[in-house]
Amino acid sequence: MSQDEGFAILARGPWTAAQLVVRADGPRHVIPPALEPAVAAAWSAAQRPGVNLFDGPIARLDQWMVVDGSLHLHLGTTGYRAFIGSNAAHPEWVERHGRAAMSDPLGTSAALLAADGHLVFGMRSQQVALYPGRAHPFGGTCDPGCIDVVGELRRELAEEIGLALADCGNPLILALVEDRTLRQPELIVLVTTRLDRTALAARLDAAEHGQLWTVPATATAVRDALADGASLTPVTRAVLAMWLEVA
Repeated sequence: MSQDEGFAILARGPWTAAQLVVRADGPRHVIPPALEPAVAAAWSAAQRPGVNLFDGPIARLDQWMVVDGSLHLHLGTTGYRAFIGSNAAHPEWVERHGRAAMSDPLGTSAALLAADGHLVFGMRSQQVALYPGRAHPFGGTCDPGCIDVVGELRRELAEEIGLALADCGNPLILALVEDRTLRQPELIVLVTTRLDRTALAARLDAAEHGQLWTVPATATAVRDALADGASLTPVTRAVLAMWLEVA
């Protein structure tokens, strides 16, 4: 997949949850001192009226590799302020200063397949710092020290769209990708649910997503959505493209 699509595939699955091997004993990431003033300026600029920001600790993707058919992730710790100041505000630092300059939190994104045959995403509200008003997968970041990355995604699904464990089938990890706008790594996980779009919409947490955005889970409909994707985030495009590979 070219960078023009808005994302890059780092590792292509699929893998079961048992084939995801996670270590979470990496160090805390520190922004190089010479770049700290730019981070502080970006964090200050992001404090806009109506935008909810909180500088909490999150897991950083330090390393990844595919070994003997399993995906191995080594996680450290970073913070949301560092993410806004590096990946969000200065993605070009990767080329100038290397990955050590980047916060690189590991994101998890669900390719959520509803019972009525639609892939389901959220339209991000105007109160979020990144990609307001665009269709984005349900998911989030991981807490520091977390080794159950799929469990963290399930927690996000419970918070954002009210999905209990009993509502979902076994997850399948489709790929590790990079959002080329933010230069952020994202783990894409296929999650099937026994609920249809109407039931999901009734459970939606409107604080983060104003409404659902859905597309029929057919090759034709997904390709059409990708061709007319101005309202899609890069990770949504990645989810749709990965879905085409397993459909």
